[in-house]
Amino acid sequence: MAEYGCTVFAFDPTMDKEDHIHSERVMFYNLGLSDVNQERPRHPRPWDKFDKNRWKTRTLETILRELGHSEVIR
Repeated sequence: MAEYGCTVFAFDPTMDKEDHIHSERVMFYNLGLSDVNQERPRHPRPWDKFDKNRWKTRTLETILRELGHSEVIR
């Protein structure tokens, strides 16, 4: 998609990577898409990267608002 001039936003909390620019027009976020907005716990249990309660998550509506977007290609 980036090759066609689109900006791509990638979300994956399991990769244990900080938010970063992956390449031109591709942004990576250490964030999970969910039905709830949730922060990471302050005092987490031993690390299990697939424990959804450990992830920072946002709803699609919140992600769009936080990124300043109002239109989605469907």
